[in-house]
Formats: sequence, structure tokens, C-alpha cells
Amino acid sequence: MSGRDGCGPRVVSRAAADEVPCGPGTAQRIGDVPPRKPDRRTVAVLLGLLGLVAAVAPAALSPTRASAVPATVRDGPTCPSPPGPGVPQGSPPASSGPSGVRPADCDRAKSFPGATGGVDAGTALPWISADPGQPLVAAIPAKLTGSKLTMSGLRLEGIVQLPTADGPLTALKFSMNEAVTEDVVLRPPGPPDRTVRLAAVTARGDVALYATRFVGRLPGFTITLAPDLPVPAGVPIMSTGAITFTDPAIDLAFVKSDTFSGR
Repeated sequence: MSGRDGCGPRVVSRAAADEVPCGPGTAQRIGDVPPRKPDRRTVAVLLGLLGLVAAVAPAALSPTRASAVPATVRDGPTCPSPPGPGVPQGSPPASSGPSGVRPADCDRAKSFPGATGGVDAGTALPWISADPGQPLVAAIPAKLTGSKLTMSGLRLEGIVQLPTADGPLTALKFSMNEAVTEDVVLRPPGPPDRTVRLAAVTARGDVALYATRFVGRLPGFTITLAPDLPVPAGVPIMSTGAITFTDPAIDLAFVKSDTFSGR
């Protein structure tokens, strides 16, 4: 909650953005929702009831913190090429790029199909400006967990400051074409009866997810992303394919998409 009301993280479906009230006298308890299979509209409204609708323009952000700072972008880890025909068995693979790439980095890169970019290991992501018209979000993010999260066309945009009633909240911005979370548990700050549980939620279209912390498992390793942490080695910032994280745990500040659907 923001400290001034009982609303949780702002979750917006553009198709229903004008139909999701939240404020004094309009909050609805999760227990009041009829126990039926949620449709697209119900999911958007249900999640939106945990959010905060701003009736005022977002607070001005510090220009030095919100301005874009370029990071050194590369093509991701350059991994050794397998031995070609005629090369004796057991010979070391030929390197196709700069030295210093660890085998673990190459193993990580295999988990990101269609990876098209990255930053040097230890490099922070760039600061970016909040989107025009960004509404206020809760000062304390919600906890979003699931058994599996599949992101298609993932882009790790950078670090952004979102406006809250208590001052700016620093978060990472993830953009993607689609996000499917299974066995969803969304715990906003406040009473436990506001927890949302769904078998699956799909956000599709122009999806933007803002998180103050993101943890997910890929085969053989766990990724932790946060505004104050450098990007782990071997992790690209863009991927055209679908990436599936198991046991995702996200401190969710804000999410929006063209459509939401759930079951």
C-alpha cells in the first residue's frame, strides 16, 4: 500500500483501463468475487481492484536520475565453436571471439533463445524515463509467485523511477509480447484476505512489467535481477524467443498490457 490508502500494485489492462475503480469507498474484498471461472474482463478487474488509480499527473522525477545513461551493449557471450571435421577428438574448441568467456556464461546463453543483445558483465542497466502519463503506484510492491513464467519477446529495458504518493520507487522495466504465469499467487501488502490465486494469467500485446526484484530459475542456475544489481554474466537484455522461468518470485510494482485473461 502507498501509506495513504489500502490499494496495492497497479495492474492495468488497456482494454479495461477506464473500468477499474480503486479509491475510498470503492475497494472490493477478494472474498466478494463469485467463485466462477474468471474471464478476461474479470481477471483485469480483479487485479485492478488491488491497484491505485491516479487522478493527478505523476510527480516530477529527478532529471539526473530519470535521464537515460547508455550502457555498453554487446552481442552476449561469444562462445567457443565446436571442433570442425578433421579435427582430432578431444582438441579444444576454437574461439570465435574475445577471450575470457567462461563456460558457465555459454551455458546460460543457451537458456535464452533468440538472444540479440547484452551488457558487459558487472555493468548496470541504463536509467530510462517513466512512460508519459504513468499513474501513481503503491510504495510497497506486491509479491507475485508462480510455478512457471513464460515470457515471449523479452526486453530488459532499464531502470526507471515510478511515482508513488510517498516519492519515487525505483524498479526495473521488462517489456515483452506475452507473459504467461501458472499457479499464480499475488500477495499485495495488507490483510491476507486480499491475496489473489489463479491457475494461470496471460498478459498479451504490449506488455510492460515493473519489478523492484525478479528471481527466476533456468536449467542449472537462478537469476536475480534488481535495480541495484549488475546484470549477471551471460544474461542477454533481449530475446526474440520464449523464455520459461520456474519458481518465479517477483516484487511487482506495476504491470500493463493490451489484454489480460485467466483461468
